[in-house]
Amino acid sequence: MDSEHRHELKENDLAEFLTNFGQWWSNYGMMLSVVVLAAVAIIVGKTVMDANAAAKKEQAWADLAGSTSPESYSLVAQLHTDPAVRALGNLRAADLVTTGPTLPQTDNTQTDQPDAAIEFTEKQAADMYKQVIDDEAAHTVYKLNARLGLAAIAENSSDWDQAKNQYQQTIDQAGTAYAALATHARKRLELLDKLTLPVVFAPEAPKPRIEDQPLPTAAPPMPGVSDFGDTQDTDQP
Repeated sequence: MDSEHRHELKENDLAEFLTNFGQWWSNYGMMLSVVVLAAVAIIVGKTVMDANAAAKKEQAWADLAGSTSPESYSLVAQLHTDPAVRALGNLRAADLVTTGPTLPQTDNTQTDQPDAAIEFTEKQAADMYKQVIDDEAAHTVYKLNARLGLAAIAENSSDWDQAKNQYQQTIDQAGTAYAALATHARKRLELLDKLTLPVVFAPEAPKPRIEDQPLPTAAPPMPGVSDFGDTQDTDQP
């Protein structure tokens, strides 16, 4: 087969391919274009959504790190949907109300408003602890800490039965996976029996009466000293 004949065969094959491709494209080209565009749109959309989710998560943790008061922590828990940030926001807000005042303000943050720790009550703190416990997405560690917080509030109000209940549930749910929290709850549970006992003070010692106290006596005069303070001359007759 000479080169000219081979060249003609190649041209015929190319022409046949182009003819068949044109026919195929006219039948399926539009469908293929739609599928390709849809795939590209899905990939681009997922990339954008992942980037937005990462930015929101980073912002949520930044807001949590910048909070210093029960009010700001509670606001973070309400604004963000990240389970960990939401749980930690409620926990830290309630802990500040339960365990003590907020961090001291600097000269740049002082306001005429009352401290947020005073504005929040222990009832509100208990509600925030319960939100963590009822949140199915919250980690077990956060739920256990919330129960310890409820137990502390119960102790503050002398509700010993409620405190025992929360400590016992903490021990049962912690098991061996969270031994440190279980040990803490067990020690507090052992102390409750002592805390329920009334404090007995020693009787106050009676104060001595004035009439029972001895009267002060004058000091005896020094020998050789007259009433006017002059030394007596014992050598004169």
